[in-house]
Amino acid sequence: MISKINIQDLQIIELIGKMSLPIYFKEEDLSIMTLYKNISMLKISLNNIILGFIIYENNDDNLHILSIAVIKNARKKNLGTKLLNFIKKNNKDITLYVQAINHIAVKFYKKNNFKCIRTDDDYYTSLDDHKAFYLKYDMKLNK
Repeated sequence: MISKINIQDLQIIELIGKMSLPIYFKEEDLSIMTLYKNISMLKISLNNIILGFIIYENNDDNLHILSIAVIKNARKKNLGTKLLNFIKKNNKDITLYVQAINHIAVKFYKKNNFKCIRTDDDYYTSLDDHKAFYLKYDMKLNK
């Protein structure tokens, strides 16, 4: 089931991010993000256990994914795809940055019809490998 993240979920969302991603939002950052009207945070759960999340910014012309993760033992069950499909209902293009060396994530996004728009060689300055792909899901091309 996909639903909005609430304040009581923030600690587990931070933990899932920490276990799954090279860069993740801390609980205090997530708490501040709940105050922004243009930021949406959704969780996917089964039997009241949070298995993953997506955080995105709702801009005038597109949605920009800030973070998406699924816990390791729940992967390969289409949960990430379900989260993406849920936000595709907004009927807007979707963009995101992904670390270029994260081949699993790049393959996941390509499977979900995202295209590489450009490469930014110095996007992830806090990581050893700075290179990122800027990906886009074009709503018009995928109707």
